[in-house]
Amino acid sequence: MQIQINTDNHLIGTDDLALAVDATVRRALSRFAGRLTRIEVHLNDVNSDKGGPDKRCVMEARARGRRPISATHQAPSIALAADGAAEKLARALDRTFGKLDDRRADHKLVPTRDGPLPGSRSRDDAQ
Repeated sequence: MQIQINTDNHLIGTDDLALAVDATVRRALSRFAGRLTRIEVHLNDVNSDKGGPDKRCVMEARARGRRPISATHQAPSIALAADGAAEKLARALDRTFGKLDDRRADHKLVPTRDGPLPGSRSRDDAQ
C-alpha cells in the first residue's frame, strides 16, 4: 500500500509531518493493506493566517478494481484532522468491503442447521 502525502502552499511539508501522517494512515488502515493500492492524503490550511479549526485532511483510498473512496475531516491541528479522516475512511472501507464480502457470501451455498441445501440429496434419498 503506497501512501502519497500532499500539502497546500500554506503548510510546510516536513519529514516529521510526513512520518506522522504516514503512521496514522498505516495504523488506521493496515487491515485493508491487501486490498488497497494507494492512499492519497491532501492536507490544507483552510483559513491560512486567520486561525480557528481550519486544518483539513482529505484521504482517498484506491482499491483494486473499485472506484476511489474518500473521507474528509477538519480540526484545529493537522494531527487531529488526519486522525479523524483516517477513522472516517476506515469506516467507509468497512462498509464497502463488508458489502462486497456479503455479496460474495450470498453466492455460495452453505448448509445450515435447518437441514440440507435445497436440491441436494440426503443419504436416505440415495438408497
